[in-house]
Formats: sequence, C-alpha cells, structure tokens
Amino acid sequence: MYIQYFLLDLGLAKAKIGLVFSLALLMRAFGNLIGGKIADMLGYKRTLLVGYTIYAFPPLLILLHNALLASLVYPLMSLGSGIGMPAKSLFIVEQAQRRKGLTYMLIQRVLPSIPPALTAPVGAKLYEMGKYDVAVFIGFFWFVNLSSFAGVFERHQERKSSKFI
Repeated sequence: MYIQYFLLDLGLAKAKIGLVFSLALLMRAFGNLIGGKIADMLGYKRTLLVGYTIYAFPPLLILLHNALLASLVYPLMSLGSGIGMPAKSLFIVEQAQRRKGLTYMLIQRVLPSIPPALTAPVGAKLYEMGKYDVAVFIGFFWFVNLSSFAGVFERHQERKSSKFI
C-alpha cells in the first residue's frame, strides 16, 4: 500500500507512477487469461501455488532501491494475483459443493486480512522512520507464513477427506 510513496521517494514522476498502476491492471487481466489456461491444464491448486509464488517475491525488488526495479513490483504482483483468480473461483465452487464454506472463508478471506490490518500502522511508522526495507521484509514474512499455513491446512484436509472415501 506504500508502493506509490516509495516510488516517489526514488524519484519517479507522478505520471510514471500512474502508468505503473495502469500496467498493473493490464497485467492482472493478462494473468486471468493465463491463470484460466493453467487451471484447466494443471488444476486449481497448482495454479494457486503459481499465482501466490509470483505474487510473493516481487516486493523483494524494493530492497534494491532501484526505481526501475521498484516500478515492476506492483505489475508483477498483479500478474500473480491475476493468475490465481480463476483458481480461487474454482476453489470457491469446490468448497461450496463440499459445504466447507467456513474453511474457505477462514483460509482465503479472514486470515489474509489480519496481517495487513495489523501491520498497516506498523508499516506506516517504519516508512516514516525511513525503515521501509524492514516493512517490506515483515510483509513478505507474513505472506509466506500465511501461504505455508494455508497449504499445510489444505493438505491435511485432503488426507482427512480421502480416509473417509
């Protein structure tokens, strides 16, 4: 949420920042097309993994303090998010069919909302203090741990459901 401020601090003009965010929207749309094809070929779980992986790593480019690389962060994150969107839709349908809507809501909606809500004030203070790198690392750490937790929980649910079949 602080990417535009960081880009300003690196000397990127406001008009170029607008182009970066426009490119991000295009990348999300392109990611949706790719994600749909990948989900059809490989299934939605692998597609989610691909999308989350692409989404998780671009913020680390910010740590290099290079305006060009930092301007690629949001478009690359949007690409990853776009790739995962069709898979998330398939996941919603499957969870609704299995009547596990609560599990889906906890893993996909509630848990990912907690870290940004808790870290936004911390991130703002760190940014204000000039420690944006620490804020990026904290965000990356939370996202990777949350994704790992969701993956382990999903595998546990698969094993549990396969025993009853």
